[in-house]
Amino acid sequence: MRFNHPADLARAVHALADDLAALPPFDLLPDLVVSFGIQALAGGGVQVERVAAVDALLFALFGVDGALERGPDGSWRYASPAAAGEHHTGMRVSVSTPVAAPVARLAVAA
Repeated sequence: MRFNHPADLARAVHALADDLAALPPFDLLPDLVVSFGIQALAGGGVQVERVAAVDALLFALFGVDGALERGPDGSWRYASPAAAGEHHTGMRVSVSTPVAAPVARLAVAA
C-alpha cells in the first residue's frame, strides 16, 4: 500500500497494532525481532523529493539524515545510516529510496 501523508501511515500502523492486540493470549512466544521498512518509491516523485522525504522521516524518528550506500547488487540507495535504526519501541526501522549512481569525481590536472 502507498501512503502520501504521515497520518495515513500512522493509521495503518495503529490498525496493525490493534490486530496484534486482538490475538488470543499465548503462554510463550519465541523471541521476536520486528522490522519496519519505509521506502520512498522511485515512481513516487523526483529523486531530490524522495531524498528529502527520507531525511524528514529519519530526522523525526532518530534525529539523523540519511546516507548514500551501495547495495550488494550494485544498486544505490539513500537510506538510514547504520548507526540509526533501533527505535525507542525496540523495533528496527529502516527508511530508504532508490537513487541513481553518483557521478564519479575526476581529478583535473591544473
